[in-house]
Amino acid sequence: LALNPMLLVVLAIAAAYKAMTGLVKLASAHEEAARDLAKETGLNVAQTKQMVIESQNVANQLENQLVASEDILDVQTAMISNIGNVGMLSAEAAAETAEIGNAFGYGAEQAGLVNSTLMSMGVSTTELVDTQREFAADITKAGANVDQVFDDITSNTAVVSKYFSGNVTQLKKAAIEANKLGMSIADMAGVAEKLIDF
Repeated sequence: LALNPMLLVVLAIAAAYKAMTGLVKLASAHEEAARDLAKETGLNVAQTKQMVIESQNVANQLENQLVASEDILDVQTAMISNIGNVGMLSAEAAAETAEIGNAFGYGAEQAGLVNSTLMSMGVSTTELVDTQREFAADITKAGANVDQVFDDITSNTAVVSKYFSGNVTQLKKAAIEANKLGMSIADMAGVAEKLIDF
């Protein structure tokens, strides 16, 4: 079976055109995602484009199906929006954080907010992933609702700062007990304030 050389040239040109079109679409998608992320976080487009590319690279390297590049960006966006540039994590750490949030059912964005709260309590970036994983596991072991507990904590950061100033262990105990009692941390703080004023 002999192929016409002209046909081979045409096929090669068509394949090259298709490849170039795909690359242009990919670059355009990166640019659009970076611009959207820049609007959400206040970072510049160059920084967010790098975040988009890194998150996709890390998601592609992971063998775990729980984390997609969007999850990694959700963690980073939540942290940066909540605590500024100090909340920038590596794509790898953001992927681990997203994996915890997805595995325990409260999602990547909430996991980013939990990281922000933990950082504001003094947990170092190198300890964030392990601290959040242990926190979520302890909530589950206690029979409390992980999503509700973390939502309570991230919704009441002023109360958390005032009453738990860096003591993650005590926060964990109080948040779990509040959830079991059908209360929030703010409710418990209100009761404590009334007792003090009594």
